[in-house]
Amino acid sequence: MKRFTLALAAMALALTASAQWNVDNNPVLLSGTELGQIQPKVALTKDGKMYIAWRTHKSTGKALCYSYPHLQLLDKDGNALFGENGLAVSDHRSPSWNSDYSLAVTSDGSAIISNADSRSEEAEDLERYNTFTPVWYKIDQSQNFVWGLDGLALNDRINSPFTDTYVVGDDVWILDRTDSYSEVNYSNRVSPEGTLAFTESQDIFGQIFPSIGTDFLVINAGSNGPEAIRYTRDCNKVWGDPAVLGSSNSGGHDLHPYKIDADGKGGAFVTWVRNVGDFGHMITSQHVTADGSVEFGLESMDVMSNEDYDVDYPQQASDTKNNTALVAFAYSLGDGAYNFSVQKFNATGDRLFGDTGKIIDSKTDDYAGWAFNNYGVLPVGDGEWLLCYSNVIAWASEDLYVTRIDKNGDVVWKQQIGQTGSFSEVNFVKGDNCSYVVYQGEDDDSNTMLKGARIFDDGTFNEGTGINIVNDNLSDVTSTTIHSIDGKVIKSIDGNDFNSTNFAPGIYIVTVKDAQGRTKSVKIVK
Repeated sequence: MKRFTLALAAMALALTASAQWNVDNNPVLLSGTELGQIQPKVALTKDGKMYIAWRTHKSTGKALCYSYPHLQLLDKDGNALFGENGLAVSDHRSPSWNSDYSLAVTSDGSAIISNADSRSEEAEDLERYNTFTPVWYKIDQSQNFVWGLDGLALNDRINSPFTDTYVVGDDVWILDRTDSYSEVNYSNRVSPEGTLAFTESQDIFGQIFPSIGTDFLVINAGSNGPEAIRYTRDCNKVWGDPAVLGSSNSGGHDLHPYKIDADGKGGAFVTWVRNVGDFGHMITSQHVTADGSVEFGLESMDVMSNEDYDVDYPQQASDTKNNTALVAFAYSLGDGAYNFSVQKFNATGDRLFGDTGKIIDSKTDDYAGWAFNNYGVLPVGDGEWLLCYSNVIAWASEDLYVTRIDKNGDVVWKQQIGQTGSFSEVNFVKGDNCSYVVYQGEDDDSNTMLKGARIFDDGTFNEGTGINIVNDNLSDVTSTTIHSIDGKVIKSIDGNDFNSTNFAPGIYIVTVKDAQGRTKSVKIVK
């Protein structure tokens, strides 16, 4: 397929912004001067650049809403490489209220952005759009439209509002989901040049995850519960039978109901929500190996040992070095009390944080029921983790935090991102020595735009400036933990009297904790 470049691309490339990542906890504007940006998605390249995709919504006089996809590329310093307002990917209108799109990065560092648009019915006088044509665009770092300006469109499919893209090695797998009962979903493999590998759709539906080499796992609901199936790139099954992960299919609310993370050996940790009774929920997990064994047993393992609470909306990450998985979740205790907690599993399904998990944050007297929002988990250091969550105060009003916890689930540091406000569609991704939070925010007039913040693994926003204090009102200190700058525990003691004489020259983070469990962290240099 021919390679195309927009005529304005070279001009836009010259309009790079100055380095824009934040130097304190105040997020920066990522979407340029335009307003109306919604539904951001983020993906990192191997060399540390960041693709950001979004939709810009519009409306007509008849209140017909639609949107256009856009793409931006930032270098490691936050310079916008696709111009101040990013690259307009398509001028075909896309109904945004009941469709979804995807963003992925290929092995050669290009972006794949998929969408469902109404190119087959774009008259101005429509009361509503009724068609969804799935399309995929491959755009390289020079803004070349590798698969053509109009993308790789499945023009014979007009009822597919949900599109997905999965990268396995050098292969790109595309999937769509139809909203018509008379049609089936579609899946195929695409070459780097944009050629479909199979003349017909393949019988592969679900969430795809890389396994060994070019093989991949597919996680989906089955007749006996969630199933995992391993395929080759030619769509041949590797195992004789699917691996049944548990007896209860997902009862969650996500388009992608299974949280999937690698075990480092071709298998995966999988977490989902199962129904409890008529209205309750419980988060449950399983570990499936590359040979199809389910390591938590024939039944999945819940994050709690009992079903006393309604537990929903999980986030998960895996630590391949220590072969563990961490699941974050929030739940109500009743009477206006809420907990934000984590549970850690080893490779065989033991609950390492007890029967109910480890409490990270809590609040009481919240009778309006705003609770916590759970946005992401990332592995960092030697068995330690980063969490992104918010304390919801009222409608469109929450405090957003990034917190680092150690292998025991104790808080190392906690930092607020921005001020109290509106945070939607939050993306939380891991860089080399930092993490990024990218989200949809609002200005004082309720106009939407994209914002983002970078925070380093030691809790600072401006590398080398020292960590902020988590809590400056501690009572008597009961314990002290010293970490190296890369997260390794150097020393743990009772009280706060320690001798650093034998410490090697370098930077250390000292975290003290009092009897109430409150912490304070400072950076020292020896």
